[in-house]
Amino acid sequence: MSRDFNKDWALRLAEAGLEIFPCGPDKKPLIQWRTFSSCDPDVVAQWWREFPSALPAIDLEKAELLVLDGDRHGGPDGRAALRDLLLQQPGFDWHGSPTALTPSDGTHVYFGQNGHELGNARGNLPDGIDVRGCGGYVICPYAVLPDGRRYQSVAGTPDLIGAYKAGTVPHIPEGIVELIEGRKLEQAHSASYTGTCGARDGHLPRWR
Repeated sequence: MSRDFNKDWALRLAEAGLEIFPCGPDKKPLIQWRTFSSCDPDVVAQWWREFPSALPAIDLEKAELLVLDGDRHGGPDGRAALRDLLLQQPGFDWHGSPTALTPSDGTHVYFGQNGHELGNARGNLPDGIDVRGCGGYVICPYAVLPDGRRYQSVAGTPDLIGAYKAGTVPHIPEGIVELIEGRKLEQAHSASYTGTCGARDGHLPRWR
């Protein structure tokens, strides 16, 4: 019997304290993940006996993590947009964030929520960049698909498991938080300044 590398990684993630759950090759959950995701090694081992070679997925809300996802699906180049966005953040070194390449030529960059409760709404992020946070999940950086393609950690960036255990996953930059929350704030401003007085420039988000 061939070695189940996904099970190995699932157990390592759980031992690091990351709540995970199994997904099928289509990346869809195989259990009611928001209720049952777990970092209990015994529970995880039982799942992988039931679902051999399942893809380990991380429950980002329980882990207090947020992932920026730069995709390339024939539209805008999300990987390039994500790289440029990170380079624009004052004092932020993107080499300090655990980062993975996806089998579809995308990029996942991991951050700590730092007290925020950011979800899956992308707000005013540049085209090609999605976000996963509270209420979301991602396939882990080490998973292997049935056809042999992999999620791979990017050389020169921290290993997610080691960084999570050490508490060194960097906080999401505040400039990016503002972009993610931008549309919600714009809608709130619009609702607050309707009618004859309108909205004054001084009340509009400065990052637009």
